[in-house]
Amino acid sequence: MLTVLGVKIVQLVTDDSDAARCPSCATVSTSGKDWVLTRPRDLPCGGEFAVVQWRKRRWRCRTVDCVRQSFTEQVAQVPAGMRTTTRLRAALAVAVEDGRDQSEVAAAYRVSWPTVQRAVVALGAVELVEPEPTTVLGMDETRFGRPRWLPDGVHDDGRVRWVRTDPWETGFVDITGDQALLGQVDGRTSAEGTNRLIKQVKRAACGFRNWDNYRRRVRLHYTRRTRRLSARKPTVPAQS
Repeated sequence: MLTVLGVKIVQLVTDDSDAARCPSCATVSTSGKDWVLTRPRDLPCGGEFAVVQWRKRRWRCRTVDCVRQSFTEQVAQVPAGMRTTTRLRAALAVAVEDGRDQSEVAAAYRVSWPTVQRAVVALGAVELVEPEPTTVLGMDETRFGRPRWLPDGVHDDGRVRWVRTDPWETGFVDITGDQALLGQVDGRTSAEGTNRLIKQVKRAACGFRNWDNYRRRVRLHYTRRTRRLSARKPTVPAQS
């Protein structure tokens, strides 16, 4: 189907018996409640993007002990609550992993920047494993850009409180092994903060086996940090 503007519309219905299975108690429901029309985004077909319209059923769960009273159909490509298909999210993450900018990927696939970022984080959680013990742990400090002033609450007298951001990052690397970058945290090392940083790496660091993973980890970390900083307006406070 084509609209007056030439946009292709693909209408879908569910052809999977497991889609009527309750996600809580795994019981297949036979009691329909109503219909829901969703528009999940998908990969382009034939070089063109199409508007996908999925008319799916909302079912009642008749199991007495089940806490869920109703649920909508879901399939592997479009889990419950998702507005994008699984294959689209996989393509977004692979595109960023290949070196493309996240903003450019978002524009190319007609999705938002946070959608691309969530896809990259999901792929990183699968591919990046916990590091193995290291013989020699190295630390490297890197400065990115200039310091910025960001709003951070309000004083009791109504004046805006400002905080100076730290452009330094501290990386932990496996010097004698082949795991490369083990973890990365905000700030510089110091006699007082070294133990805190090491503990943080032990709790949440992601290990690597080669330099491709090193590049992927750095890209994942800094795109997330850049997004966090750009969410606030970097304004220099007026001099009193």
